[in-house]
Amino acid sequence: MDDRTRQLTYSSDQPIHSKRKDRFSRAVFAQRIADTAASRSDPSSVVIGLYGPWGCGKTSTLNLVEEALDDHSNVVVVRFNPWLYGSEERQLRGFFDTLAAALGRSLPTKAEEIGNLLRDYGGLLLLASFSVAGVGLPNPRDVLPRIGDSLASAKLGELKQQIEEVLELAGKRVLVLIDDIDRLERAEIRAIFKLVKLSASFTSTSYVLSFDDEMVASSLGERYAQAGHEAGRDYLAKIIQVPLHLPPFDAMELRQVVFDGVAGALRQSRIELEEEEVNAFARHFIEGLEPRLATARHAKLYINSVTFALPLLEEEAHPVDLLLMEGIRIFYRKLYLAIRENAELFLSGGRNSDQNTESTQRRRIADLLHESAPDITPEQRASLRRDRSAAVADSLMAVYACHAVGCRFPPRPQESSSFEIARGYCNHPGPRACVGHRARPTRA
Repeated sequence: MDDRTRQLTYSSDQPIHSKRKDRFSRAVFAQRIADTAASRSDPSSVVIGLYGPWGCGKTSTLNLVEEALDDHSNVVVVRFNPWLYGSEERQLRGFFDTLAAALGRSLPTKAEEIGNLLRDYGGLLLLASFSVAGVGLPNPRDVLPRIGDSLASAKLGELKQQIEEVLELAGKRVLVLIDDIDRLERAEIRAIFKLVKLSASFTSTSYVLSFDDEMVASSLGERYAQAGHEAGRDYLAKIIQVPLHLPPFDAMELRQVVFDGVAGALRQSRIELEEEEVNAFARHFIEGLEPRLATARHAKLYINSVTFALPLLEEEAHPVDLLLMEGIRIFYRKLYLAIRENAELFLSGGRNSDQNTESTQRRRIADLLHESAPDITPEQRASLRRDRSAAVADSLMAVYACHAVGCRFPPRPQESSSFEIARGYCNHPGPRACVGHRARPTRA
């Protein structure tokens, strides 16, 4: 194995925990949530929904909220991870155990009292929940071993009032952060919202629930047959009082993350590109790949892909081509498969001495583009269909197609650092040369 392969480092997809590492202005957003939770004059409970698709930085934002609250000693932050639990019963038990532990750390002199109150309250809620659902009740002594059968005379309202009095006397507010709800199974999603609905009536208590609202609404709506997604939306509206959508990433900053990562991958592989090649990659990336770059997760996935591929395939592909080919694979998966399965067609580019055949090929290419990338704009589709002037068509599709069919001719001698496709050095049909048959960059 090449030493470079052993020493490669990859871009981590771990969320950030400090505003010092914030490249996308999530800290400002998080600070507003923290200030609202800490300084509200209204003591009533509020449930905030933090909405956004996977990879948009929701977990990082929650971490930054927690960091911002370090300056507010009156707020007790509770992180509850529903992934650690499964059933509704386990979620409810786990939630009140987690809440009791967090409050116990913040109020050490009241730890035992608040712990008992919360566990009793959770146990009573559990029994009530099972009873309403019409299923068999757990053994009361199993649910509340401390008070056992005396639970028949307990009142939820009394326990709730005692818990609120403890919080009020201590001058504490509680902020519960619940993440990754959209990664749960359907039944677990419904259970976590039911849990919040049942427990969100405490005064001085707020919740921030983080999830992909489109995904969760669809999941919730599946139980309502024809009403579907809209019914799921209506259900969310009953739980979430303050819906907040994370703003999209700044496009220029996201682009810079990719360019920095690509530069790092090239350095690790000891590959140095000429200025013309750098400019050509940047131009083709912006024209052909950047429209699909929506989140930091997309950027890191692409960076890791090229980091892995460069040292393995440098003898088979020009690095710039390889960077673009990996972009097709990551950002245009269906197009990648279409090119691989129709390599000869894309290599010819719809050029044929017979006019009828050429027209048929062009229509077929147009159909494949529409089928494999239906969401691209008409302008982008037109760009993909143009001949020599289309950077994406020449530099992405045809180049990959030639590589896909496995050309192994010796690379042409280095005559130029230009990114333009050299012609006449490939044994495959059509006028385009394969990835290996162009000027290669120098080894750094």
